[in-house]
Amino acid sequence: MRAFLLLTLVVISQAYEIIEGEFFLGLKPENDANVFGQKLKIDFNLEVKKVWDIKRTKILWVLGLEADAISASKLPEIKYMSYNGWAHAYQDDCESTSHPGVWGLDRIDQREALTYTNPTSPLAVYEHGMQTGAGVNAYVTDTGIDITHSTFGGRAVWGYTADGVIGEDDGNGHGTHVSGTIGGIEYGVAKEVNLIAVKVLSDSGSGPWSATLDGLSWIQQQHTTGQGSVVNMSLGGTGEQEAIEDLIGQMFTEGVSFGISAGNSDNDACNYTPARTPDAVTIAATDVEDVTATFTNYGSCVDIHAPGVTILSSVPNEGTDEYSGTSMSAPHVVGVMARYISSFGDGNAPSAQDVTDWLVSTATVGAITFLPGHESSPNLLLYAPCPL
Repeated sequence: MRAFLLLTLVVISQAYEIIEGEFFLGLKPENDANVFGQKLKIDFNLEVKKVWDIKRTKILWVLGLEADAISASKLPEIKYMSYNGWAHAYQDDCESTSHPGVWGLDRIDQREALTYTNPTSPLAVYEHGMQTGAGVNAYVTDTGIDITHSTFGGRAVWGYTADGVIGEDDGNGHGTHVSGTIGGIEYGVAKEVNLIAVKVLSDSGSGPWSATLDGLSWIQQQHTTGQGSVVNMSLGGTGEQEAIEDLIGQMFTEGVSFGISAGNSDNDACNYTPARTPDAVTIAATDVEDVTATFTNYGSCVDIHAPGVTILSSVPNEGTDEYSGTSMSAPHVVGVMARYISSFGDGNAPSAQDVTDWLVSTATVGAITFLPGHESSPNLLLYAPCPL
């Protein structure tokens, strides 16, 4: 039986979900992290658990009392302090692919509305062009990927399991579903993209922000100038998380593009991280009739909309399932990013800003019907022209 689910297990509250006694300090880059760590230990009784050197900042993951961390944050060497907390999955010349249930793919390859309203319609056809993401690395920061699934055709590999989570598998299914939309043979936007699992969420669908930082830092180390790199972040949490935004911003300047879910709380996306990050494309969800999803976040932090209701894709153990959520919208966008980047050839990837500008400038304008309260979002719907 196919499930139509928003993944209630990962619905988040409005309160910022902190992990008591864990903080991030943004150390100015000219400072020695080891020396400063000793100062924190001696003067403030704070333990440095890990350091991520992201070039423009050294992010220190520290353990101790909140009052001591606040005192340390007032030192001139520190740019900011933020709290470790919880991130959650947001589940709620042309060639053609015809497959029942790929209405999302069918919708993004045309300007006009679909001629059917059944999301499992056998009429769905995806005209995807010759640029299918070959040579581009799509990093999926999520619950993992079932890399043995036949839909990936051997293009999915295990990249990294972040500090704070365990395993080299997807015991949840969310990451495999997301990956299938990015680059699966049957249900994927970019059918030749490389898919790299970066596990930052546990099998429950949640994980500490420190794991997300660790995973993103690993991706930053893998990326090279001119290499096509895209990151899917179908996850988030409430409030501002400066360390996450800082790292995404640095990676963006280095040429890494980000597709980020707006969130599933029917709320202002600017109240959520990483959706609020300016150096990324934040994606809200629409349904088969181009109406905003009842659950989707909205507002000025949203950049574009993409299909996110009753999306059919892969799940572990050679399965398929229908999920709904902005988690399903983001991989549509990331797949289109990969297709666009691959059109430049190996080693010639455009800047992340160029990718963002192209994506927004080619979007379909005015097609979306907003539910009450969603009108502050831009009326832009993802479009993947054929040929690209």
